[in-house]
Amino acid sequence: MSEKRTWSNPHRDPWNAPIAQILKAIDEHNNEYFRTGNPWHLKKAKMLREYLVELKIWLTRKEKG
Repeated sequence: MSEKRTWSNPHRDPWNAPIAQILKAIDEHNNEYFRTGNPWHLKKAKMLREYLVELKIWLTRKEKG
């Protein structure tokens, strides 16, 4: 089983698509920052990364019961 597949389980499955979309949004904010130099995009990318960290911590706790 690949490492990517180990993320899937009944607790995480509903969150996989939203997490993928958020990762794409982070990439887009980074691309916009490099294209425009607008620091607002770095701030938003950071905010989204922090959210993902919190979400993954919550999911891990949920799995443990």
